[in-house]
Amino acid sequence: MRLRIVTLNTWTLPWRLSRDTPRRMQAIAAQLPVLEADVIGFQEVWTRSAAQILLAGAERAGLHAHWDVPGSFRKSGLLVASRHPIERARFEAFALNGKPQRIQHSDYYGGKGFVRLELKTPGGRIDVVNTHLHAQYTRAKDDLYHGHRVGQMVQLVLALQKITAPLVAVGDFNAQEETPEYAVLRGLSGLRDVAAELDHRQMTVLAENPYRRSVWNAQERIDYIFVRHGVQTRVEPLVIKRVFDETLDFDGHAGTYSDHAGLVADVEITNGKTQPPFEPDPAAAARALASLREERAMAQQQQNTSRNTAGSFGLAAALALLSARSQALDRRRLVRGLLLGTGFAALPLGACNLAFSEHFIREELAAYDALIARLAQLSPVERPNPDYS
Repeated sequence: MRLRIVTLNTWTLPWRLSRDTPRRMQAIAAQLPVLEADVIGFQEVWTRSAAQILLAGAERAGLHAHWDVPGSFRKSGLLVASRHPIERARFEAFALNGKPQRIQHSDYYGGKGFVRLELKTPGGRIDVVNTHLHAQYTRAKDDLYHGHRVGQMVQLVLALQKITAPLVAVGDFNAQEETPEYAVLRGLSGLRDVAAELDHRQMTVLAENPYRRSVWNAQERIDYIFVRHGVQTRVEPLVIKRVFDETLDFDGHAGTYSDHAGLVADVEITNGKTQPPFEPDPAAAARALASLREERAMAQQQQNTSRNTAGSFGLAAALALLSARSQALDRRRLVRGLLLGTGFAALPLGACNLAFSEHFIREELAAYDALIARLAQLSPVERPNPDYS
């Protein structure tokens, strides 16, 4: 059987943080019947109104099954519509998912992760994964989130390890083909990049995009459709092309469907023996372990710095408050007021640093430790049925 897959990051942010959102969602929904897709994976569907518009378009296109996370806060932003029934689904949030103090980056507050869906098709079971990894925000040399993306790749790989059905994985992976994160994913999972396999690579973040013209990362390929054979089922890519990339006119100003372009691919799924179960590449595993350990060491250093800063603020607060209470200074109201102000200002700063080091960074360290331990024990793909419990 043939399966047509679509992926698109819709750039639907809450509180008007994205532009032309209602009209863009309507434009996307209008194109869904034209695409004649069997499965669509959307990312960054952060608002309920956007989800409703897209699902209405999917219904008109004959995609009557869907999955998403209700609500808005920490809801993953993922949405999947399918022509085939969804028999089972499991969402897993990323353990490493951004830094809460970087409010302007917001990934921590989005609840990113990945969903695994088991579809019942005329050709048998097919597993579909939709995901959105942590954004980069800065050029590679200044990237604060390399370790988090590697950790997300590893967590995804571990979740896919026991899947024996034919597999399709789509999404915004926020990693280009030449990056270590991409190499880790390919080397540990056995996923095949459809565009690379067909030698038809197309950028999905475009310089000519009206919403991207002032952004430094103007030309990138970070959205993907990956496939993997099943144990007794082959998945062969046939064609892939870019979609949702045309310029649109919104009341006299240029727009388009999103700040990303989308992809559509056709694959052929047939019964037949495949190669022996994929075994992770030791070089990719070693590379991932080295990255996770290095990033963990940096997080540990950050925790120590935060603890020292919290101690310094606490000491400054104590000294200022004690000095303000002395009789000698009691007659000097201005100085006493300044000392009291310093003490009361230092207390919350110290408390914030302490909370950050003992809660958020501790969680980050624990996530690194768990992923490092699991990756160190990574074994070849096994054959038991996947655990969706």
